[in-house]
Amino acid sequence: MVPLHRFFLLIFFLLFFSNSAFSSPVRLGADIVYKYYEDKSGDLNLEEFLNIPDDELKKSNKILSKGYTGSIFWIKADISDERLKDEEHWLEILPTYLDRIEFYYREVKTSGPWVKKNAGDFNESSGWDFNYHAPLYILPASSKGYSLIFRISTSSSMILNIRIWNQKEFIYHALINNTFWIFFFGVFSLASGVFLLLALVMKKREFWILFFSTTIYFNVFCVQGYFDWMLGQHRFHLQHYFVCFTSITTFSVVLFMCSELLGQRDENKKIYFFIKIILLIMLAQVVFVFFDMYSIAIRIVYSLFLLGSCAILYLCFFSLYKNKINLARFLMVLGVISLLCLGLYRVMILNDFIFIPEGDGYFWQVLVAIIMFFMMGVTMLNVYNKKIQDIERKSLIRELNIERENRFHQRQFISIVSHEFRTSLSIISGAITNLLRFHDNDKQLEKRYKRIERANNRLIQLTDNCLADDRLTSKVESLQLEKQDLCKILLDASDLIYMFDHHSIKFSWNHQLIDPMYLPKLPVNADYAMLQIAFSNIFDNALKYMDEGVLEVDVYEEAGFYLINILDHGTGIDKEKENEIFERYKKITRSGADKKSGVGLGLYVCKNILIGHNGNVVLLHNSNEGCCFQFRIPKLIN
Repeated sequence: MVPLHRFFLLIFFLLFFSNSAFSSPVRLGADIVYKYYEDKSGDLNLEEFLNIPDDELKKSNKILSKGYTGSIFWIKADISDERLKDEEHWLEILPTYLDRIEFYYREVKTSGPWVKKNAGDFNESSGWDFNYHAPLYILPASSKGYSLIFRISTSSSMILNIRIWNQKEFIYHALINNTFWIFFFGVFSLASGVFLLLALVMKKREFWILFFSTTIYFNVFCVQGYFDWMLGQHRFHLQHYFVCFTSITTFSVVLFMCSELLGQRDENKKIYFFIKIILLIMLAQVVFVFFDMYSIAIRIVYSLFLLGSCAILYLCFFSLYKNKINLARFLMVLGVISLLCLGLYRVMILNDFIFIPEGDGYFWQVLVAIIMFFMMGVTMLNVYNKKIQDIERKSLIRELNIERENRFHQRQFISIVSHEFRTSLSIISGAITNLLRFHDNDKQLEKRYKRIERANNRLIQLTDNCLADDRLTSKVESLQLEKQDLCKILLDASDLIYMFDHHSIKFSWNHQLIDPMYLPKLPVNADYAMLQIAFSNIFDNALKYMDEGVLEVDVYEEAGFYLINILDHGTGIDKEKENEIFERYKKITRSGADKKSGVGLGLYVCKNILIGHNGNVVLLHNSNEGCCFQFRIPKLIN
């Protein structure tokens, strides 16, 4: 078997080189010089044209191309090439979208009658000698050659490409030509069906864009004459109108596709609005076709296409300048620019700004197809990536919902367990208090009871922290703010903390030492229990890491707030951990201190309680000689 890549190389060779190497028609203009006359009034008949002096006719050795004009053109040429004598030849008239063509021929330098043939979309009496997608006529063998006359009128671009073939060469050419176009149309028809199905099923905007982009080749299908050849000529001249409609919509589809694939809609809303207006006006030109004003409509379309191309070129440079340049983006921009350039190249040919190139245009069609398929591939890749991102996003949302539900159940569990613990621990606390009253001065027993009491108090504090964390993270329950005395909360919090004999707490008011009994009443709007937990957590942490010494509590006023500085004389906090101490489950690490027990909730709960009171707590000072935490609580304004 022939390897697949070799098969495609063979097809490529046949399409691009066989026609020029083995099929060499005689072309009017390129091989045969002709004379032409522009009949602006459209009143000339054959006899009147023949009576026009030769010096009033213009001579040309190029394919006739006059752009969009309302004039009728007469062409006269004598075929005396040795290649065309004494053998039957076939004459092919292109392009197929010309409205009306009258073709006359007779032997050179004879006075016999002219043989008349008709072609064109609107010549219902067209009788081609062969059933083909382009007008095809037989020139009988002649030793003298032939005189040819053509009369052409069209509402489209005035282009006439006459090719005279040897029979064998034409058959070979037709085989290659039709194979190329049928393969081409088949591929794009399949792609169109697939994109339409994907657009309907997946409801993605990108697939609609790709579907409309493939409809461009319906215009090529009609321009090449395959519509009438395959479906038969229709008395309503459907091929003619389809060529007009699709020629107008093709340029709007190119602009639409290029603008959408660049993906700059959110960043350039005004430019996209401008392009949208251009597209609507372009599509509205279809109405002119029904009034036989196609030439006016297509000129408007070309002008709008130039404006739209400028807008899209701006989007291309904006995309490269404002966004991170990667290979896919660069290639997409390159594809868009290439497609616009090919569209502008087509506009220049049809308007006679540049001469129409020789050949069948295989190279340009394949180039356009490559660009189209590349842009389709990039678009499909983008759709795939978006789908993956959407799946990941949905998966993340599902995981977050599961996590949220788990956290809810966790809070419920902690709340239930903490309340149960709190009740049991309170009973134990009461029992220990009674036992301490009646221990009969037994020092060993008193020491054991106090150890039990310290352990019980520690459990109570941990349980209170869990309850506080549960309340702070719950969306249902909030702080119960009431008028409270800040100093009383401070004193009650200090009473909850067990202190050894080598620990003590000193209070200051406005930086002056004061007996706790004489602290002033400082009204605040607070949740008594929660604020007490916040202070007791700081006291407990301070004493835990202070082997001995005084815990200093300084209360003072400042700009509508009460400030409480709590200074210990412990070992300080590791510098690299200062930014983490208020995070949940982050245990404080003291410099040079042994590892202490705890779950890392104390300072986290403390911080959130103060925030809930419209205040704050910060680490004001930290050194190897101790730490100072500052509480800020707003005053209660009566």
